Amino acid sequence: MADAPFRFALLGAGMVADFHRRAIAAAGDDGACLAAVAHHDPARFDSIARRFGAPCITPEALWKRTDIDAVILCTPSGRHAEEALAAAEAGKHILVEKPMALTTDDADRMIAAADRAGVVLGVVLQRRAE
Repeated sequence: MADAPFRFALLGAGMVADFHRRAIAAAGDDGACLAAVAHHDPARFDSIARRFGAPCITPEALWKRTDIDAVILCTPSGRHAEEALAAAEAGKHILVEKPMALTTDDADRMIAAADRAGVVLGVVLQRRAE
């Protein structure tokens, strides 16, 4: 096990977020943990927190947390660019679901923001075989 856990937050709580929750849990012995889930609808916070076993907070609160190392963007594609920019500005590493962005300009902005902030930006591209 790692000396200190690498603390992830999920932004979004849909089906794809469950895949990431399970992956983080599976990597727990290697030092990964789910520290928070962020969502845009406060009315759903309690049920999301119970489902994921982690506190549910607003995206704005997520950016302010100093105990989060990386954020996984599990939101609709149209939100990825602005959320990645906010995550980079907050000093969080970023893993974004595909598609990375809806335009090349947005993708370029995301890459530039991560470079400026010195954080890692990754895009999920899983291949599933049936």
